[in-house]
Amino acid sequence: MAFNLKADKDTNLRVMLALALDPNPELLLLDEPASGIDFLDKLRYYDDIAAINARDGTTVVLVSHELELVRRHAHHVIALRNGTV
Repeated sequence: MAFNLKADKDTNLRVMLALALDPNPELLLLDEPASGIDFLDKLRYYDDIAAINARDGTTVVLVSHELELVRRHAHHVIALRNGTV
């Protein structure tokens, strides 16, 4: 599937998330899903993921270095420091 690379990164991320949600998965694995976009777009993206979790009951496992966003949205956190939990 081809993406319009001229569209902004936020739009491309939302399209990829929509594709991942069809059909409705029970588990969504995301590794740094909002890297490369500005903070306000990251905030909206994480809000969208939280809404999907709340609305559909989809379990979300997310890897992120954005601790403020994780703190705002996560129900449970596993943190690594120097490779140790």
